[in-house]
Amino acid sequence: MANKRYYWLKLKNNFFIQPKIKKLRSLENGADLTIIYLKMQLLSIENEGVIYFEGLEEDIDSEVAFLIDEDVEFVKKTIAFLVHHELIEVISDELHLPETKASIGSETDKAESMRKLRKRRKEELLQNNENVTSYSNNVTIALPDVTNRYTEIEKDIENKEEIEKIKEDSQLSINHLSQQEYQKKFFEFYDLYPEKSYKDKALNYWLSQNYDNKTIEDIFNGVKKYAKEQLKTYKSARYFLEDEVWKKYIKIEKEIPGMDVIEEEMFRDLYK
Repeated sequence: MANKRYYWLKLKNNFFIQPKIKKLRSLENGADLTIIYLKMQLLSIENEGVIYFEGLEEDIDSEVAFLIDEDVEFVKKTIAFLVHHELIEVISDELHLPETKASIGSETDKAESMRKLRKRRKEELLQNNENVTSYSNNVTIALPDVTNRYTEIEKDIENKEEIEKIKEDSQLSINHLSQQEYQKKFFEFYDLYPEKSYKDKALNYWLSQNYDNKTIEDIFNGVKKYAKEQLKTYKSARYFLEDEVWKKYIKIEKEIPGMDVIEEEMFRDLYK
């Protein structure tokens, strides 16, 4: 099962009293513009403070307005202010938010589970210590060292979890390529893909997925079939990966071998 990563925005306690933010809030509809800036920061956190133009709308201002459900004129006004005050940098079809990049936090779901588990253990330990203290006030007897006993149990649990983590990492090393080999596979894939655009976005998406060897093999089989069709496509390589278009092509080959051209086209239409 994939180890999901969750992101959050760490807002500084002086955010609303910073001179640039106070100036933004003082403008007409300033409260709306400030909320738009915060929404844009949240939109960018999974891309480390960058908003990419994906071509959903005619320009990036309209696309951001669509994605965060805000008025496009307010979004344009906000972006213009942020650019003027160097809170946003426009590079090609991308919006870079430098202040946001330094305020991003994240953790995996496994790390979150471990954090909650440790918190629960501490609460149980405190509760048991309170019970022992309450009991000892009424009865004078020799009691075992409950603190040490729980410390030993906690260490034992952590050791088992560490062993499981090592086993999991070993399995990952078998099923996954090294970072250098994994990145090299992307460029091999990109060379096969017929539409040469938004290469960096495709690479970023590829790196975020951490495909295993079997999936990479399927992607290569799919893109070879896709390129062989020589279909005119407006989809970038990232959308080919994100929409898992490659699955449609390997599905036809694996599940329906020997299908003639007409039947194949009919089934492909079903998978679109």
